[in-house]
Amino acid sequence: MIASRLYISGADTNDVLQETRIGLWRAVEDFKDNAGTTFHNFAINVCCKRRVYTAIKASNGKKYKIHNTAESLDRPIITEDDDSGQTLADFVIDHGPTPYDIVVNNHEFQDNIGSLRSEMTSMEEQVFDSFAKDQTYNEIGAELQINPKAADNALMRIRKKAIRIYQDYQREDDEPPKKRKKRDK
Repeated sequence: MIASRLYISGADTNDVLQETRIGLWRAVEDFKDNAGTTFHNFAINVCCKRRVYTAIKASNGKKYKIHNTAESLDRPIITEDDDSGQTLADFVIDHGPTPYDIVVNNHEFQDNIGSLRSEMTSMEEQVFDSFAKDQTYNEIGAELQINPKAADNALMRIRKKAIRIYQDYQREDDEPPKKRKKRDK
């Protein structure tokens, strides 16, 4: 009876009915014989109605506005061809990278890492690999038995080389990048 007379924004009749059931359950838990009222009056007029009114108040608040006004992506789109079977999700544009972009970016990344590694000293490579494992300067120094400041200096040299390699890679003119020999210290 209550569910058929009241409306919760963004909900259907079954949702309102569920709220009244929760109110009835609360009434069973909270009812006291010596309170001076009948269970029927307490359950229907107090617990169930208050539960539904609270749900109505909450749904009308700004807190649930996005939820209550949202459209399902599975909602069928009615077009001239009624048997199209298209949904709203079919018309949403995916701005994420395409599989082609992912492959190209990965290839470019591998090329740049290869170019960078070809210009690193053996110590710089070890520091680079350790830093890639999220190790701190102190951890790198302890692992490679070097001063943490030496690890910091190696990373600074690596960063400078990486910037130059990236700039060479991005250069649009046809001039080939300068080749450097790998140094060992």
